Amino acid sequence: RADRRALVGRAPEPGAWRRLPLPVLVLGVPAVVALGWALPVLGVTLAGFLVVDAVVGAVRRRRTA
Repeated sequence: RADRRALVGRAPEPGAWRRLPLPVLVLGVPAVVALGWALPVLGVTLAGFLVVDAVVGAVRRRRTA
């Protein structure tokens, strides 16, 4: 599998959002919240994904510690 190239590129590293510039976060987070409010089905699935991602990350950190 190492010789195969992904069709859309590599996934970002875990915690990559922490390295984003502050203006991007200040504008991006409210935009995502507004989008989730305007499109409730997207908002519910996005919130579910974020919860699952946070739980998986916490479990992985706890296992390596």
